[in-house]
Amino acid sequence: LGTCSAARMAVLLAQVKTRYIQRLILRHYNGSNIRQRVSLSSLARQELIWWLNLRLVECVQSFKHIPVVQTVALATDASDVGWSYVLAGCWKAGPWSVVDRDRHINHKEFLVLQFALEQNLDTLTGKTVFWEVDNTTALAYVRNGGGTRDWSLCDMAVSLRTWCAIHRIVIIPKYVPSEENIVADRGSRFLRVEDWFLLPRIVRRIFTLWGVPQVDLMATHRSAQLPAYFAFDRQDVSARAVDAFAQDWSFDLAYVFPPPPVILKTLKRIWQSPTTSSFLVILPWWMNKPWFPLALQLQAEPAHRLPRCPNLVVDLSTGRLIPNVSRLK
Repeated sequence: LGTCSAARMAVLLAQVKTRYIQRLILRHYNGSNIRQRVSLSSLARQELIWWLNLRLVECVQSFKHIPVVQTVALATDASDVGWSYVLAGCWKAGPWSVVDRDRHINHKEFLVLQFALEQNLDTLTGKTVFWEVDNTTALAYVRNGGGTRDWSLCDMAVSLRTWCAIHRIVIIPKYVPSEENIVADRGSRFLRVEDWFLLPRIVRRIFTLWGVPQVDLMATHRSAQLPAYFAFDRQDVSARAVDAFAQDWSFDLAYVFPPPPVILKTLKRIWQSPTTSSFLVILPWWMNKPWFPLALQLQAEPAHRLPRCPNLVVDLSTGRLIPNVSRLK
């Protein structure tokens, strides 16, 4: 088992193809009876046969790093009432079936990933999927090809990873807090995504001072401040592209007014962008937020306070004015 585990850097399914051998060992050996003989289970026997038939060409997994912009972005979320995923800007959500609604939340999170992959197989075959999820257990079981604490979830992980290998789908999982997984998180609870809209005459003054940007990075057809904009939803046919975080941010000047849940993610992406790119960023002056020091570090010149007016910012998803707008900069 140790030899098989050591091969995981070179063999794609090394961890997946040891889970039932591992289960057999844990079930029958407790440290005091290591010399006893046990019968192989049918699944453990299949794993050993797989290893015996392994070809050299299957032992050369590439160490090549794949840039995030070259992957297909997938964000998933599960709640007690429903599920949701966003795949390259295409949003889907639904309630749980009678069979699945009483499952443990870890299993539900895993099922959403399975739904997304199976429902979009034609698009994803041969692709690398950058999977963002807020459940650390589901993430670990996918990354490690199973685990030993939840054998039912392990079976699901083994089956999915094997299925992905057949269809040449590689999953790169990343933990993202719920508050940053904005569209999928809201979708699984059947809630609206915030769509903050800055008063157009204020935006025009900003553009007069610093220039007209090439694109509005995060908007809808209602809140876009520029003809070219990136949308959250693929159904927004007027958008130049969908899912800003899956796009290249190499612009001379771009405008962005990010929803509060993705401010930190936006600032990190700006930090990773080419030094030749500039951004007009609208942010709340919230000094106690974890993203605030990074915002100060990234600024090319001192922040400018926006003028006070009662209708400065509106959430178009609800039609309500945003409170504390005097603190926006």
